Amino acid sequence: MHPWLTRSVSRIASAIERAVAYLLDHRDKQGWWTDFDTLAGPSTEWVSAFVGLALARTNRSEALAAAREIWRRLRWRRWWSPGWGFNGTVPSDADTTIWVLHLATSLGAPVNRRTLRFLAGHVTPDGALTTYAHAGPIGAFTQLSGFSFSGWCSAHACVTAAGACLEQLPQRDRVLAWLRRAQSPSGHWNSYWWSSPHYVTALASEALASTTDPGDADRVLRAGQWAAADLEQRAEAVSPFENGFALRTLLSRRDAGSTAACVVERIIRAQRADGSWMPSARLRIPPPDVTDPDAYDRWVEGGRGPDVLTNVRFVRCQRQAAEGGTMAIKRKGAGKRPQRDPWTKQGFPIVLDVLRTNQSMELTASAVRHVERELKYPVHSLDQFLKLFSRRRVIHLGARTVEAAPVKVFLGEKSFPIRESRELISRLIMAFERERMSQLLTIPLAPRADATQRPEGPRNL
Repeated sequence: MHPWLTRSVSRIASAIERAVAYLLDHRDKQGWWTDFDTLAGPSTEWVSAFVGLALARTNRSEALAAAREIWRRLRWRRWWSPGWGFNGTVPSDADTTIWVLHLATSLGAPVNRRTLRFLAGHVTPDGALTTYAHAGPIGAFTQLSGFSFSGWCSAHACVTAAGACLEQLPQRDRVLAWLRRAQSPSGHWNSYWWSSPHYVTALASEALASTTDPGDADRVLRAGQWAAADLEQRAEAVSPFENGFALRTLLSRRDAGSTAACVVERIIRAQRADGSWMPSARLRIPPPDVTDPDAYDRWVEGGRGPDVLTNVRFVRCQRQAAEGGTMAIKRKGAGKRPQRDPWTKQGFPIVLDVLRTNQSMELTASAVRHVERELKYPVHSLDQFLKLFSRRRVIHLGARTVEAAPVKVFLGEKSFPIRESRELISRLIMAFERERMSQLLTIPLAPRADATQRPEGPRNL
């Protein structure tokens, strides 16, 4: 234990106890932790693996029991697959699979060889890890035909750093070598999926601190110096999410010192009465063809969903809208959320401003919602769904009307079967997304005034 920690042991233990209690009380009815409500639905597997790992590392009996239970659920949900994905319907990816393996390793569970081969297939020729090895599965899932996935299939430092922390990772030496080359002159690393560098810098520092390479100690030192300088420069503007990962970067150094003690104090003071912290993590989802999200400037704010917090860091709700990447953060009060009708304006996971830009989409969504009350799930085919419209040539929506037949333009046969209302909503959103993406591909973009100037960061953060 670091010497300066001994003075705060009791306060740290109390903060962790309250954070664990909060997490244990905020699982859904199926026992998952969920967050990041995107167009593909909320994340269950990534979030649950991440939270389960945080609980397992506390070494508390209740927390360990919850971690083992979520590992059991993860194992059985994807028994047929070598990897895991954002949720149960999204194709497997390296990032989620890495966090599931971290959870399994922390619990002493054996790692399947098929899973290691799956991760080996995500190591690029340069030694980096990418989220998706190729566009096939994720392209088929999104049904964005003709759209490039060069960004989502490129080298991702945040995924690489998380993978490099796994000792059993295939080709780990090559992955560590890429990580060393990717460090910026200032000492940090840049993330693909996260707006803050603190997430990836903490993981990279922990990976390099575990090696015997003589140069890695200096790399970790520079990362810690960058983290300390950023904390000092931004002061109170640093979020709890960033404080948590900055602390991990500082603790990777053997001489963490007074800066780490100050960060611990900030984290303890920021904890809320219910054991959580203010939501502040920003996950960003660039368009699939964007390889450098830091140079991208068409971010769209917005999103909703429950927040899931760890004892010193947490993840937060995010949504994707089709005009570009997305980045979202939203507060909520403590306590459990009441169940809501998913078709209400608050629960219907479509950005209303997006719908208003296309009357056909807006009327289609309204028409489907209008007839959905008569629907009996599951719906196995498009023909079964269209029977709802057989007696309605025109649907009257107040002063407006919509023809029933064009609904099938958005919901094709591949959208079925549909098992519940929320899945119907998700299929509609993906259909609208494909339509809008196809329209965007035909719009020429005006050149920037100065193509050599690099933006300071995503707009409207």
